[in-house]
Parts: sequence; C-alpha cells; structure tokens
Amino acid sequence: MSAAADKNPYSAPNSELLPPPPAKSRGRRAVSAFYRILIPLLWLLVTWTSWKHPGDEYGLFAVGALPGIWIVAFLKFSHLREVLPAILLVGGATMALAGWLMDRLRIWKLVWLSLLIAGTCLLVLWAFSQFPTYNKAISKNGSLTAYIAASLNISSYVAASTLIVLTAVGRGLLYFQRR
Repeated sequence: MSAAADKNPYSAPNSELLPPPPAKSRGRRAVSAFYRILIPLLWLLVTWTSWKHPGDEYGLFAVGALPGIWIVAFLKFSHLREVLPAILLVGGATMALAGWLMDRLRIWKLVWLSLLIAGTCLLVLWAFSQFPTYNKAISKNGSLTAYIAASLNISSYVAASTLIVLTAVGRGLLYFQRR
C-alpha cells in the first residue's frame, strides 16, 4: 500500500469498518429542529403551569397564554376550562410556527436564551415592584409560580418575535445592499 492510501481511512481494507464519507452539501447547512421542538414545548409546559397557578381572575394566565388565548373570541363557553384544549392547541401551533421561523433564520441560541432569561427576570421584578410588599403581591395573584410562569411565557414570545423580526429585517437589508 502507498503512503497516501494509508492516510485515507476510506481506502481498503478498513473501508467496510468505517461509515461512508459525508455527502457533499451544496453550500447549505442542515436546518436544525431545536426551536421547532423547544419553543412550543416550553410554551405548552409553562402555560399548563400557569393554568394551575393562574393569578387573579386568570389575568396572568391570559397574558402568558396570549399566542393561544385569542381563539376564545371565536368560541362559546361559560368557563375558561372549557376552551383550555383549544388555547393549548392554537398557542402550541403559533409557537411552533415561531420556532420554525427561528430555525430557518438560524437564530443564535445564546442570544435567544439570554433574552428569555433577562426578560423573565425583569418582568418578575417589575411585577413585584407594583406592590408595596411581597406579601401584598402574593395575596393578589396567589403564588410566586403565577408570576414566574406568566413572565416566562411573555418573555418567550417577545424574545422569539423580536429575534424573528430583527433577523429577517437585517437579512433583508443585507440582501438588498448586495444587489
């Protein structure tokens, strides 16, 4: 065997032991499904938690479930629990669409995670600053979980929509600048 053949791991006799070489791509990276799975799953889990700890008169739940709560305008119901499956279905689909867009735009995970955490912390702090004491805030909305769940959901869809818009506009500007 020649020296070049010794350095090529795909040459005989080792070729049957190794996986085939990677296929040539046409300059495009594969699009991951990270956001398509994580964004709707996170929203659904936090919305379910928010349903269990809804805040005063379901106010924090409604604000946190905004991607799906709009469907109640088209439904007849006597209590919100009757339309909860529709809220979860529509909101999950809305957030899946946002996740798909984020995957297609290849939004950086660290930027999204930073916005999500910072937004959640700021919203919780802001919500508690509206009351003179911690105990007054808890007596109004029931639990710390209600505040955290609503803040996390709000931050998830605000971070997603902000990054989608900024990335799309930035890429659009770059595209037209190159033309």
